Parts: sequence; C-alpha cells; structure tokens
Amino acid sequence: MDAAAAEFASLGFEGASIAAIVERAGASKSAVYYYFEDKADLYQTVLLRSAATVDEHLGDFPWSELEGGDFWEGFNGHMKRIRAHFMSRPNDLALWREGMLDVTDHGPGKVVRGIRRAFHDRWRRVLGIGRERGEVRDDLPLDTLIELFEAADGVIDRHFLDQYADLSEMPEQTLDAHSALVVDTLRRLVAPRRDR
Repeated sequence: MDAAAAEFASLGFEGASIAAIVERAGASKSAVYYYFEDKADLYQTVLLRSAATVDEHLGDFPWSELEGGDFWEGFNGHMKRIRAHFMSRPNDLALWREGMLDVTDHGPGKVVRGIRRAFHDRWRRVLGIGRERGEVRDDLPLDTLIELFEAADGVIDRHFLDQYADLSEMPEQTLDAHSALVVDTLRRLVAPRRDR
C-alpha cells in the first residue's frame, strides 16, 4: 500500500503503473491482482486508507463544538485541522489533489466522488445541528443543501490546489485564509437570511 501510495502521489493515476508499484514493493504482479481487481481498485483502496488515516488522526468529529459553542467557528476549526493534516502528509495531499482536479467520470475523479458520497451522512448531521441552532436555512431540502455544500467546497478546493502546485512551502497563514474562505462561502450558501 505504501508503494502504491508513493507511485500514485508522484506520477498520478494515469502515470502510475502496476509494474512500477510491484517493483517498488518488491512484490509479484500476481499478488497485486489477487487483492485488487485493477489499478482503479488499488487507487480507491489507497484513498480509503488515506481517508481512514484522517479520521484516526483527527478523532471523532467535534460535535460538541457545533452544538455548544459558536457553530461556524467550530466548523472552521475542524476544516483547518483537516487541511493541516493533509499539509503534513504530502503523499496523501498529492493523491487527493489529483482526485479533486479530475472531474471526469473515470479514474481518480470518480473514485474521489465515490468516497465523498460516504461523507454525505456526516454533512447531514452537521447541517442538521446547524438547523437546530438557527444557523442553517430551512427553506431548501437538506439533501439540496448538502449538494450545494459539497459542490462549493470541491470547487474552492480545486481552485486552491490549482493555484498552489507546490504546497510544501505554503505559509500557515495561507492555509488559514483558505479555510476561512471555504467556511465563509459555505456559510453564505446555507445560512438563513437575516434581513427578512
């Protein structure tokens, strides 16, 4: 898995090859195909492992920060922790960067969208808490708000990652500003209008 992650991170989904991964790992090609259907299946497994690492590193979502404190400040803190985690893990960041920039229906873009759907329930709970606290609008169905939420987050992240090809030297202030921009944009989309 480490060899596959390194290969995908350095060469991208299209540039990576099973033969090179096998060589990096010192394994046999038949062993790879015993466990994985094809390169896309291996890539998806690498991304799922990366997503599990994020969850393990960050722990459970800080629900109490949303429920008991300032809803949007709690959400901003969580988003900053996610982005800081990826900044400290260049291979994982490179894997997700390619997936975020690929909007096709094959390869990494399709895989990333599949994994993001798994987070749908988490966003449902987040926005549900926001509704209970009067921080999230109730004039649209929750599923519509989730789709708006995920689309805006994805577009802003793709723009950010496209601007900063080399993220290893990025100052912390830039990351903080990006997180604040994401949260502000999402809040503007889903917050109830206060001028009614």
